[in-house]
Amino acid sequence: MSSNSLSVYGSREEVRELAERFRRMLPGGAKMSEGDALALAQIGLAHDLDAFNKEIWLIFNEDTGKSYGIMVGIAGWRKHAQRISPYWGVGGTNGFHRITEPDKLAFYGLKPDTAAIVYEYRFADEKSIEAWSRAVDTIMKATKCSLEQAQKMAGPMPINIGVGIFEPGERSKMKGFQAAMYRAERDALRRRYTIKFIGALPEVAGSEDDEPEVYDTQAQEVEAAAEAQAESKAEKRDAEQILSELGYDRA
Repeated sequence: MSSNSLSVYGSREEVRELAERFRRMLPGGAKMSEGDALALAQIGLAHDLDAFNKEIWLIFNEDTGKSYGIMVGIAGWRKHAQRISPYWGVGGTNGFHRITEPDKLAFYGLKPDTAAIVYEYRFADEKSIEAWSRAVDTIMKATKCSLEQAQKMAGPMPINIGVGIFEPGERSKMKGFQAAMYRAERDALRRRYTIKFIGALPEVAGSEDDEPEVYDTQAQEVEAAAEAQAESKAEKRDAEQILSELGYDRA
């Protein structure tokens, strides 16, 4: 690997400094091993994902204290998606659709009388729409047909769809409908976009709803509870102490 290819991961000094900040300043950072913190820092620098904004985070085994690896949070997926191709929710409530129709439930392997909460998240993105529009235009010019005919020949406008299912009895910090919505959005973004790196965890059983990221307009109380839980695991140090430990002593 050349030095140029390594440069996207940040310099050794940048990685080490950021790792040290994570261990000292992130809630729960004190339980990170040096390797955990370095990996989190390097991935953050390489993909411009900020652990302080919960865009990436480490998942820990609560029993052993060891980390499973790094997971991209919903904030990270949104940021990554908007950089590649801006997107917007389609229909429903900002793109979210509660699924109750028997045929749709059956499509997702559920019975009509299921107690599971099911949501779809549907969104369109700029690049896909532009490509579809160019295809329609090309068909019109090549066949001299009408716009309506060209659209039929090109097929439906591309819509990205993800599904989220919350089964009865599942444990989650979120309420059932929130977890289903969260999973639907995450699933849709992951289907359309990719973030590839060694150590990433696309799925870890029982962990994907543990991220302290919720829908502010619907569950501010859940966010507060998650933040409080995260803060309770962190070492209590005031700003002066943290700055001093990082070498920024004030005169």
